[in-house]
Amino acid sequence: MDKITFFSRLERQIVSGKKTTTIRDKSESHYSVGQILDAYTHEDNCKICQIEILSIEPVEFNKLNRTHAKAENLPFVFILK
Repeated sequence: MDKITFFSRLERQIVSGKKTTTIRDKSESHYSVGQILDAYTHEDNCKICQIEILSIEPVEFNKLNRTHAKAENLPFVFILK
């Protein structure tokens, strides 16, 4: 099974369903719709859960907006810095 990593500070948000989106750069664009992944913490490689990729939407950095930030469960200002 393939895996994907997240910062450990996001674990609760992922498990609770508050974080429903992850924005990845081109180097992590190899995932596909329908793929089921084991999600691990980036820092210590502890398994969080399994996730399924429901959709993929390419987006340019300058097109990121409040909708993206909300799905990431991040403040909008954070993603613009």
